[in-house]
Amino acid sequence: MSKQETRRRAAAERRPSELVVEHVAAAEGVSPAALEDRLHDAVDPEALDGVVRSGSPDVEVTVRFGGYLVTVVGGRTPEVTVRPVD
Repeated sequence: MSKQETRRRAAAERRPSELVVEHVAAAEGVSPAALEDRLHDAVDPEALDGVVRSGSPDVEVTVRFGGYLVTVVGGRTPEVTVRPVD
């Protein structure tokens, strides 16, 4: 399976940290529970949620997680982009 970049907007009530895990799992074609990597090994999930939920669309956080670069852009409806690491 070829890995590709994906980008999705999320509902405002969802935790950004959960979205990161869900989007990486979707890119891998597995359930979030089946991921070998754990988000807390890449970034503090509560800190990520706090920064992204600040509401500013100027906030952008990129972390390396599960073989992907995951970028979360803040704002009312956060946007998550998952790019495979070459």
